[in-house]
Amino acid sequence: MALHINTRAAVVACSLALSLVISMASRAQSEMSEAVAANDEMVTEAVAEPEAASVAPGMAADSAAPSYRCELHGKVRRIEVSYLNPSALVPCEVNYLKEVEAPGQTQALWSAEQEVGYCEQKASDFVAKLKEWGWQCQ
Repeated sequence: MALHINTRAAVVACSLALSLVISMASRAQSEMSEAVAANDEMVTEAVAEPEAASVAPGMAADSAAPSYRCELHGKVRRIEVSYLNPSALVPCEVNYLKEVEAPGQTQALWSAEQEVGYCEQKASDFVAKLKEWGWQCQ
């Protein structure tokens, strides 16, 4: 028996399959973008929530300031504590950087004028939240 292939039916079937694959890939990319955007909204809400200040154990002023790098779906976030006076732990700031979406732009999330350990604790707590949301942080 000879195998008879209906060329037009095969082309239509291939076109439909390709359209389905493209549609699924587009939907997955859209869902991933929505998830990252939702995550950014959660970050904004988490930063806006007032929380009681907690003090971490003091650290030497000449030690390296805490810095974290977090990744999710190709996005990179950095959370860094910066000391405005290199010889003291206060005043300090917790800075948030979006390396992929907004390179070079820094957002100060928290700051302290007198409370030693405040910035370090806020940075650590924030990184813990990012990890809860699926970010891989170091």
